[in-house]
Amino acid sequence: MKILYDSQCFTMQQAGGVSRYFATLANRIPEVDKGIETHISMLYSRNKYLNIKFPLQNGIGKMILGSENGLYEKFNHNYSLKEIKKRSFTLFHPTYYNPEFLYYKGEIPFVVTIHNMVHELYPDFSSNANLISMRKRTLCHKANRIIAISETIKRDLVRTFRINENKIQVIHQGNMIILPDTINNSVPIYDSYILYVGERHSGYKNFIPFIKSIAAILKKENLKLVCAGSAPFSKNEHILFNELGINSLCHHVDANEDELLSLYKNAVCFIYPSMYEGFGLPILEAFACHCPVLCSDNNGFNEVAGDAAIFFKPDNNEDMQNSIEHFIKTESHADIVEKGVIQLNRFPIERTIKETASLYRDLE
Repeated sequence: MKILYDSQCFTMQQAGGVSRYFATLANRIPEVDKGIETHISMLYSRNKYLNIKFPLQNGIGKMILGSENGLYEKFNHNYSLKEIKKRSFTLFHPTYYNPEFLYYKGEIPFVVTIHNMVHELYPDFSSNANLISMRKRTLCHKANRIIAISETIKRDLVRTFRINENKIQVIHQGNMIILPDTINNSVPIYDSYILYVGERHSGYKNFIPFIKSIAAILKKENLKLVCAGSAPFSKNEHILFNELGINSLCHHVDANEDELLSLYKNAVCFIYPSMYEGFGLPILEAFACHCPVLCSDNNGFNEVAGDAAIFFKPDNNEDMQNSIEHFIKTESHADIVEKGVIQLNRFPIERTIKETASLYRDLE
């Protein structure tokens, strides 16, 4: 059995949860089922999770596609379509929602994974929400099976797209963090800091209300805020930090995976203030590093964190501030860390791999 993945998410992300998920499937499914072969259709990759010799993964490819985003995406997209037209695979698993492949795959079945429903539930926060939602709806109705990475997403799919729930299989994303014996401490580690991980600029991420809620706490408790991943702070963010009197307390770190583990491990806590997430993989990353988690009280986070996090109302700045401040002033956090370790064991990546392989086999 041969599974084909296209290039979509890998050209969209150099790093990130979606591309890491697909790279993990492609790498590990053949390990648990020797009869399954996986193939990613790309010419050249900048994605940090892929260690594959693609046709242009060389000096010429780097010169042509290494920095030019338009060519990089176009070349990979066209190559993926060329591979799909060959129909030399058993099943297709697109890595994002462009439906163009439907014209070329013939009768070969396909599976689509839905990671969140943010474009449907919070369309005002994305300029292309309508386009992505339309594409997602099309693929969901035409797919042979749908993987939802949480029960929350399954409910949202049934309600929003009127999908038959029997067509949807929940396969939770598993923990992909393997904690080494020794953690790299090469990143700057501040004496006491709160950690924020990931993208900040989409409105549903709730970053600006979060900053306003913690500004007084940072100053009063002599804490810093470390933001890992995404882009460096923008001019507007620095203006906001200055207005709140916390510019010197806010730091951005472009951390690799080892450095991110170090940031989790040494943080006072990790805070995840999003209005909505389909799953919330950073919560599991924090659990793996024995880092206390404070997060929004929403269905996705409730499903992932269980009773192992401190929850606050993301649309209530006062509740967010009070929850964080109460946590900071609590002397011992051993209980919540222990609960996090227990909760982490409910999401093994091995189960994700085995259940996905089994779903593929069902469509063979």
